[in-house]
Amino acid sequence: MPRPKKVVKEKKEKSKYIWQPHEGAQTEVLLRSEKEILFGGSRGGGKTDAGIAWMIEPEYVSNPAYRGLVLRLNATDLGDWLDRANRLYSHLGAKMTGQPAEITFPSGAKIRTGHLADEEAYNKYKGHEYQKILIEELTQISSESRYLKLLGSCRSTIPNLNAQIFCTTNPDGVGHMWVKKRFIEGKPVGRTFYAPEGSTRVFIPSSIEDNPSLLATPEYMQYLESIKETDPELYKQWRYGDWTSFQLKGSIYGDLIDKAYADNRITRFPIEPTIPVNGLWDLGMDDAMAIWLFQQVGREIRFVGYYENMDEPFSHYYDTLKEIGRDRNFTLGIQYIPHDGRVRELSTGVSRLSVLKDLFGDENVMLNMSEKAPIPAVHDGIEGVKRIINTSYFHSDFCEKGLDQLKMYRRKWNEKMNVYLKDPVHDEFSHCADALRTGATVLTPGSLGEWGKKVITPAQLNTLSNMTYYRKNPRELRRLVSRSIKNIRK
Repeated sequence: MPRPKKVVKEKKEKSKYIWQPHEGAQTEVLLRSEKEILFGGSRGGGKTDAGIAWMIEPEYVSNPAYRGLVLRLNATDLGDWLDRANRLYSHLGAKMTGQPAEITFPSGAKIRTGHLADEEAYNKYKGHEYQKILIEELTQISSESRYLKLLGSCRSTIPNLNAQIFCTTNPDGVGHMWVKKRFIEGKPVGRTFYAPEGSTRVFIPSSIEDNPSLLATPEYMQYLESIKETDPELYKQWRYGDWTSFQLKGSIYGDLIDKAYADNRITRFPIEPTIPVNGLWDLGMDDAMAIWLFQQVGREIRFVGYYENMDEPFSHYYDTLKEIGRDRNFTLGIQYIPHDGRVRELSTGVSRLSVLKDLFGDENVMLNMSEKAPIPAVHDGIEGVKRIINTSYFHSDFCEKGLDQLKMYRRKWNEKMNVYLKDPVHDEFSHCADALRTGATVLTPGSLGEWGKKVITPAQLNTLSNMTYYRKNPRELRRLVSRSIKNIRK
């Protein structure tokens, strides 16, 4: 059982409190002693006020050694939090100074604030010690690895001040999937989860019914109800804190992956030990290296694994794929790499294609298209990936991470025009999608698919004839041309 804590009730006068939590979820979350606390669900559940109060637990703010940290995605949202916090903290004699703000209490205790607008922001707290860290809107953090960097600074060498991290969220945003897996999926709601690494976590759900102050505001309830018809999925998330259905706005492949689940093409299936497993690579420079593993069984494409890492030599990926093959009882086949694999490294004068051929064997590494072929536009590659997802099978255990990342691959948002652009966002989810895009010029899954319904132009024929798949299978290309002629006659 968690140890009891004093709920924050600082007195302004003998008979008046300047703030006290509502009964229910808000009171419950302020009593928790787990290392990691997630509070939230629907909108209007009192998350922000609870976090503000949680940061000033009496035994902490009375200790001159106490250091807290409050983080939001951007400076604008942080400014709103500071305005609300100041209304409470000023009664305690706290002073705000600097940019970003630092809050100093009469005891000498300090709460620092910051934003998470770029990658460097996640590294700047390395080596720091904060007994309390508050992260507002956790699902705005795109990956668990970024969260873990911040969690590493949540520690305490101060007697009687336990280290905790308190996160608020709604079930939306780019980090939805990792937050759900870490705090909710398969975890007891409202009870302590003992993680394998020894840490403790808890998820305390809240809803607008837990916040009588806001529930009494008709305008806010009307606003929530107004989106029920226009965006029913968002309505379920915001009104009821529903984590079960989620589709990231602007997602390029999300609907297709949901359809693959519905079609039972994302499932467990045996890996054929007699058929080589090929790889589709995205070659990271300063980014992650991503590899999809697949078998071609008859006319079926079956993806049997996904691997990603960064800052590792090529020998690491060779050794890792070999180890995966031993564990899953398959042998490696051809490794397909994108066109930039032939670029020579400035430091060595050797191309990545040559390095990989030395490791896997000359005949087992191929560029995904010939040197003379025009480089396909990103949008063409995206359409190719859609055809792959639409007809392929994915091993549900071994491809889970890759599928999650594909769902997060999304189009850029134009704030001024309030529309999604054609171009995709380049971030940590791009590498997984780019590796699969290598396959758009390597394989044609299933039957003739969409190409069989088209009239092929001379320019498209030139591109197709340079694809690795059709260079290896000229009969398939002839079938496409024949089908195109029939379409012309129609």
